[in-house]
Amino acid sequence: MDDRMEEPKSIQIDQFLSYPLRNFENAASFAIDIGGSLTKLAYYSTVKFRINKVKKDEKELYDVSETDKILPRLHFIVLENQYLMEALDFIRDRVKARTQDAGPVEFFATGGGSIKYAQLLKEKIGVEPIKLDEIGCVVRDDWERVGGTSMGGGTFWGLGRLLTGKESFDDILELAEKGSRSGVDTLVRDIYGLGTPIGGGDYGNMGLSGDITASSFCKAATQKSSKIEEFKPEDRAKSLLHMISNDIGQLAYLYAKLNNCKKVIFGGFFIRGHMETMRTVSFGINYWSKGTIQPLFLRHEGFLGAIGAFMQSSRVDKTKLWGENFASSTGYRERSTSNSKDDDSISTLELDQMDIACEPFPYLIDSYKADQWDLTDDNESREYWLATLKSSTGKTASIAKQSQVSSSDVDNRISEFKEKYLKRLDNLRRKPGSYGRLSVRKLLNMREDLLNELLFPDPYIHIKKKENEFFLPLLAKRIQEIDSFTDHKKQWEECFRGILGGNMFDWGAKAVTDIFDGAANGLLQFSSALEKIQPRPWLVDHFDAIYEKLGRYKSVCIFCDNSGADVILGVLPFVRQLLRDNLQVVLVANSKPALNDVTYSELVALMPKVYHLCPEFESFVNNESLIVTDIESSSPCLNLKTVPTRLVEILSAKKCDLLIFEGMGRAIHTNYHSQFKIDSMKLAVLKNEWIAKKLNGKLFDVVCRLDKKVEN
Repeated sequence: MDDRMEEPKSIQIDQFLSYPLRNFENAASFAIDIGGSLTKLAYYSTVKFRINKVKKDEKELYDVSETDKILPRLHFIVLENQYLMEALDFIRDRVKARTQDAGPVEFFATGGGSIKYAQLLKEKIGVEPIKLDEIGCVVRDDWERVGGTSMGGGTFWGLGRLLTGKESFDDILELAEKGSRSGVDTLVRDIYGLGTPIGGGDYGNMGLSGDITASSFCKAATQKSSKIEEFKPEDRAKSLLHMISNDIGQLAYLYAKLNNCKKVIFGGFFIRGHMETMRTVSFGINYWSKGTIQPLFLRHEGFLGAIGAFMQSSRVDKTKLWGENFASSTGYRERSTSNSKDDDSISTLELDQMDIACEPFPYLIDSYKADQWDLTDDNESREYWLATLKSSTGKTASIAKQSQVSSSDVDNRISEFKEKYLKRLDNLRRKPGSYGRLSVRKLLNMREDLLNELLFPDPYIHIKKKENEFFLPLLAKRIQEIDSFTDHKKQWEECFRGILGGNMFDWGAKAVTDIFDGAANGLLQFSSALEKIQPRPWLVDHFDAIYEKLGRYKSVCIFCDNSGADVILGVLPFVRQLLRDNLQVVLVANSKPALNDVTYSELVALMPKVYHLCPEFESFVNNESLIVTDIESSSPCLNLKTVPTRLVEILSAKKCDLLIFEGMGRAIHTNYHSQFKIDSMKLAVLKNEWIAKKLNGKLFDVVCRLDKKVEN
C-alpha cells in the first residue's frame, strides 16, 4: 500500500470531513477516480430545500406559505491521497446508516489508483466497484469543433526541480509568482530599446509589446562568465513557466487551426487555476490566431474523470441541466496543504438539478457574454464591489431574519450566513479568480445560494407583498393618467417615464434603500420616483428615434425586474400600451426569488386582481396576445446561455423580434453591451454611483438604449 495512506492522522477526522462529505443519508450512486496524488469522489443524493409557495387567494392579495422541496444534487470532492483511508472509513460508516429507501449502492471506479486499490475499495465500501476506462470517462461527449488539451505538470516539475532546487510542484509555482522574466529572458524591449522615441521598446509592425519574451533564458545563456545559479531562483521559475506556457499556447493554436476548432479547452494539473499560466497560454492563442480561437479553462477540471464515471449511473437524468451551487462549491484548488487540514485540503463542487428542461437561448450570437464588467483583473472595481457587498451584509441578514422572525434557530442561521459570506468575500479579495472570471452577477449569486442553503428561500417575501398591496390599487389611476394624453406619442412618453420611474423601487441599491429608510412606512411614493428621473434629458435625445422604431415590431419579450411599483405601475402599463398597438407580448419573470424581484408565481397570483382593475388584461391573456412565463433563475442578473425550453417554444411561435431588458441587474450588470440576432432594448435607472460614473452618467440617470440585431 502507498505509504501516504498507512497511518490515520491524529485529528478529529469526522469533523474535518463532515461538511464536504455530507448528505449521505440517501446517497446511492458513487464514482471514484484515484490518481497518483489526488482522489476525486462523486456521489448522488437528494437535498431538502425550503421554498415559499405563493398562490391566489380570494380574501388577500395572495397567500404565502412555506413547504419543503426535494431536489437531486451531485457532490464532487477532491482530496489528497493521504486522506483516502479516512475518507473511505467515513463513507463506509455513513453508507451503513443510510435510510432504507435510498436504494441499492452502485459504485464506479476509474483512474490508475482505482485498479491498484480495487480490493481495498471493496473491503471498505462493501460493494464491488465497476471499473471504467480512464480516458473514456474524461471524454464521453461528441464535442463538435471544440479542441481539448490536458496539461500535465511533469515537464515543468522536472525542469523546475533542476533550476530552483524545489521539490514540490506547488513550491515551484509559488516561486514563479515572485519572479520576473526580465532577469533571465531577453525581452522585445531589450532588442528594440527602452523608452526610445520610436515606441518604448515595442515592435509595432509585428504587434509585439516591449515586455514580450523574445528568447527564453537568453541572458543566462549569453552573458559572459554567467552561470544559471547566479540568477535568482524565482526568475528562473518564472522564465520556465512562461516558456512552457507559450509553447503550449502555440501548439494548441496549430492543432486547432488544422482541425478547424474555434475553441480550445485546457485542463490538467499544470493549470490548476494558476492565473499567470492561463494569461500566458491565452496570449499565445490570441496572438497567433488573431483572436479567432477562444481559449477556455476548466475550473473543476480535476473532476472530469469522476464525472465521466458517474454518468454511467442509471440514477442520473441526462436530459436535465445542472447548475453550480456556489454556497458549497470551493474555488480553484491552488496550493497543496499536505501538512495541515485546512479549507484548501479538500476541494468541492456541488451541482443542483434544474427543475425544468432548458436549452440555449435561440437569439444568442457566438460572442455573447452576459457580464458587463470583469472584476478579476480590475483591482479598483473589484475592491469597490467587495467592500460594497461586505457593508450591505448586515442589512441583508436583518431582512432575512425578519422574514422568519418566529423561527427558533433563525439567529444561528443568520450568524452562519454572515460568517460564510464575509469569509467568501475575503477569499475573493486574495484570490479573485477562484470561481472563474469574477463579476457582480457571480457575487450576487453566491449570496442568494448561501441564503437558500441556510433555509432563507425568500428574505424579501413580506416586503414584496406589502409593496404589491400598496401599489396595486393605484394601477387604475396610473392607466387613466396615461390615457389622458390624446396624442399617441405622448402616451408612449409617459409609459417610458413610468417603467423607468418604477425601476427606482429596488431593494438591491443602497442609494434607493437610503431613501426608503426616510420614507413613511418605508415606501417611496411613485410620484417621488418620477420626479427623481424627470429632469433627465433622455427623452429629447433618444425618444423620437425609439418611438419611430416601435411601430415596426410584431412581438416583444420583456424580462421584468422588481415587485411593487416597478411591475405594477411601470411594467404593466408599458405592456398594455404594446398590446393596444397590436404587438404580441411575452412577459418573463424569475422562477425563484432574488432580492425584491417579482417571481413568476407572484405575477400569476397578481393577475386576477389586475383583471379587476383593468379588464383589458384578461382579454389579452385569454386571446394569448399576452403570455406570462418564467425563466429558470434565482439571480437578480440575467445570463441567457440557457433558458427554459418552454420559453424558447413560446418565442418561436410568437416570432419574437424585440427583446426588452428592464432593471439594473438584467440591463446593466448583464446584457448592457450584448447584441442578439434580433433587436434589443435596455431600460434601467442608474441607482449606483460607481455604475453611473462607469457609464459617464450621474446617479439616477436613466438608460434607454436600443441595439440593432446582428445579421447572420
